[in-house]
Amino acid sequence: MIRELNAGIRALDEAEQLRRETESAIIRKKYGGLGAFGAWASGGIISSKTEEHAEAEAKARDLGIHRDSILWFLRQRLELCCRTQQEMMETRLKRELEKNRSMLSRSGATIAGDFAEFPPSARRNSLTAPAAPIPMSEDGQFPSQGLTEEQIQMFEQGNQDMMKHFENSLDKVRTAEKSLLEIAELQSLLVNNLATQSAHIDQLVADSFATTENVGGGNKELKKATQRTSPAKYTFFAASGLCAFLVLWDLVF
Repeated sequence: MIRELNAGIRALDEAEQLRRETESAIIRKKYGGLGAFGAWASGGIISSKTEEHAEAEAKARDLGIHRDSILWFLRQRLELCCRTQQEMMETRLKRELEKNRSMLSRSGATIAGDFAEFPPSARRNSLTAPAAPIPMSEDGQFPSQGLTEEQIQMFEQGNQDMMKHFENSLDKVRTAEKSLLEIAELQSLLVNNLATQSAHIDQLVADSFATTENVGGGNKELKKATQRTSPAKYTFFAASGLCAFLVLWDLVF
């Protein structure tokens, strides 16, 4: 689930990058051609941007900052979910280990209690009697001294159940450890993405302030340029008058 959410956020980020590049290309295509010629003809500075051009870029930049902030918020919330999930998995793993320890202690106490049910005489005889070779049965196995067939089957069944339980518990522990490793890797990736996106947002904000200052300075330069005489303007008017005179000359003569 967390990986799917991270993939969804990454898809949104890629779509936003594509939209931003497309919008920048449209703005350059719209204001990059005739805008420079118009600024030159009006006596302005060719490298300066028009007010509409600067406003369009500022609007696109503000929209990009807003959407980057949303993506940063989503990644931060997902990182918090990863941290919560990691804490839950660690708690679950601790409880499973404690459960196994307590069950092992109860099993040891049960076995000790079962052996305590043997007759005292058998235990005294085993302690006081001299050591002697243990006789073997006809099939080559050691006989079960003081244990009935039912007790032997009960011990075997208990051992099998205990082994199955420990195997299941071990599988759960391995699964939990694998999940913890995956969550830790995803959390590290999210933290790195958050740091990168925070730096990108700060850079966009700084660029926005710089653009605002540049637009203000450009407007002042445009006002100064319109107030002084422009050679380009006189050249344009002279060329237009000459062309009109030549056309009229051809029509008359």
